[in-house]
Parts: sequence; C-alpha cells; structure tokens
Amino acid sequence: MLKKAAIFMALFALHTRYIRADDCSAFTLMIKQNGKRLENQVIDAVDETYSLAECLALCTRRYDCKSLNYAERLSMCEINSEFESSESLSDDQQYVYVTTVDTDSCEPSAGNFSECCYDVTGSYNLQERSCPGSSFQWCTCMDGFTGPKCTLSSSFNGIAASCHHYQDAGHDLSGVLQIDPTTIAPVDVICDMDTDDGGWTVIQRRSDGSFPFNNTWDEYVNGFGSVDGEYWLGLENMYQLSEGSVNGELRVEVTDYSGNEYYATYSFGIVENIRYRARFTHIEGNAGDSLSYHDNQPFSTHDLNDDLCVDEAFDDEIVNEESFSSSDNSSYDNIEEVVDGISCSEYSAGTGWWFKSGVDRCTDCSLTNLNSPYAALTWGSIQNIKQIELKYRN
Repeated sequence: MLKKAAIFMALFALHTRYIRADDCSAFTLMIKQNGKRLENQVIDAVDETYSLAECLALCTRRYDCKSLNYAERLSMCEINSEFESSESLSDDQQYVYVTTVDTDSCEPSAGNFSECCYDVTGSYNLQERSCPGSSFQWCTCMDGFTGPKCTLSSSFNGIAASCHHYQDAGHDLSGVLQIDPTTIAPVDVICDMDTDDGGWTVIQRRSDGSFPFNNTWDEYVNGFGSVDGEYWLGLENMYQLSEGSVNGELRVEVTDYSGNEYYATYSFGIVENIRYRARFTHIEGNAGDSLSYHDNQPFSTHDLNDDLCVDEAFDDEIVNEESFSSSDNSSYDNIEEVVDGISCSEYSAGTGWWFKSGVDRCTDCSLTNLNSPYAALTWGSIQNIKQIELKYRN
C-alpha cells in the first residue's frame, strides 16, 4: 500500500492520461484535475484531512474507492464510489478530482480475459491492495463484486459485517479484510476462510507478547492492537457480531512451542453490552474444555470490576483471626479493607477477562485467561503456548 501511495504522489502534477495502447493490457496513470469535483457519488466524507497524500491513503484503504475529491482549504476528503461522468463532474475551485483507475483501461473483448487482470474468485493481493499481476491494471470483477480491488460485494456497500458475510458473498480467500459490525467504525480483521469450512472472524490473537493486554475497560470495549501482530477486536464489536445470540460458534486454537496444535469449539454469544456477559457451551475439540467455567460471567478489567477475591498469600500470612487479639480490631479492619480491594483482574496482572464472580480465593478467578501476560498463557494442562487465536462465526 505504501508503494501505491508513493506512485500516487509522483503523479500529482499530471493533468493528462497516458495509456499504453496494446488492447487489454493497457494501463492508466493517475489523473489530477484541479477545480473539479465529482458530485452525487460521495460515499464517505472525512474532515480534518490535511493533505492530498492523506486523502489518497484513505482511498487505498477503502475497497470501494474509485476516485476522490479533495479540498485543501476545507481539509475535506471525499471518497467516491464511481468514476467521472459528463453529468456529474462539476467546476469547484476549492477541490481537485483524482481518478484512481481508468474505467476503460482493461475491458475484456469477446469474453477473452487472458490478457486482463481478471480473477474468477474476485481476489487481489491482500498486502499490496492490488490486482494479481499488476497494480496498474483494471481488475474485472466476478458477478456480485465491484471496484478496482475486486474484493467486496456491492451488496455491502464496500464493507461487510463479518468474515462469514464475505464468504457467503463468494469471497473465499483468507487474509486481512475490513468489517463493520457496528456500522460506526470499520476495523481490520484477519478472516480465516480455510479452517473447518471457513467464515471465521479472528476476534483475538496472541502470537509473540509484543502487545500488553493489561488495558482499561474502554480499551477492551473498543479494541486494541494490530492485525500485523496481536489484537483484541473489542467487546462491542463482538457483541454486534453475535447480535445478542448464543448460537454463534467460538473456536479456540492453541499452538505450543513444539508445534503441537489444539482446538476447542463452543456455542458462544455476548448477550448484553453493559458488562458484556458471555455464554460458553463446550462442543468439541482435542484441547479439552477450559471456558465453560466462565459461562454467564460479566467481563472485568482492573478499572471496572466487582469480582473481589482474597489473595492466598494474604489469607495465609496475614488475614488469620488467630493472629489478632480481640483488642486489635482496628488493625484487623484495616487489613480486611486492603483485602477487599483485590479484584480478579488485579490479581491477573491487570488483564481483562470473564472472571468467575463470587469466588473466595483469587486462584479460583479463572480456569483459563487468554488475555493474561503472554509468558503465563495456559489452557488446561497445555503450557509453553506460542500462539492463541479466538475465532467467531455466526
């Protein structure tokens, strides 16, 4: 994508188009038209965009972007779903219009796609955001797909709610895609279209300990990390994916440092979005069951919790009634006050999880915690864990 953005920058000054006229293998360089704006095709307007380069970068991130309007004085970037037409390209001195691809650059003739950038799966290079073979060629899309990247079904207006929805529309290649389960903020996810018939949205990934998981309540709700490494999709996105139903499927995949692979599947859903209480019912898998213990528990973090517990070290060494005389009630009360301030999240290095509520000892907070510090990841008897992925399919 950076390579493509660099190409855009080099072409800013161009006001004419250059086409290699060898039929279907023709390509078009970018067109920048000052004082022009494409009307009636704007699908997203992003303010506080301070350069044309930034606007172009936004376009390359959008699978449904075919052209853009940029107004430097207004700091406004408008993403267009179509190319210019004689009726819709108007004069506006505040804007420049940039065409990302030319509509006529690679149109097949007589159904012969051999020379065209064409792929019947509607796929493209997930990293370069380009068609197979060349980033300069127009990609002729399969039925139901649209845009120069040939990835997203037009029925979703560019972004689907889940990886399963993409699969239902015909996209069957694993990789990074954008989903928008909340219809508020699109987010990058890893889509697994291969495992167990595919359609999985990866909602959590731990792979190298590069990202801390001792995050706040708001961060756990909204999501954090990156698909390039480790990430947590966010409780609200998970809630919207499950749509309050417990009939979705959760797949836990565990790989240890010896290369052994384990999995467990559950019927799963987040049934409310106040404390994001989750339901787990074990189905199958060679990893055993370590999540049913957490069924119907609210989510807790170090800054929002009600799952108080007693640290065994405190209990054994200090909170022992025989250690205090009846005349030392004030001291005992102070220690009780300290103990009451310990939560399951704090005991677990500040991570967020569906901890067991109402336990007496902190060791009973969780049978497993897949957001625990990376070096302490465990699942049942499985230790020395290298990678964990939580995947959801509705």
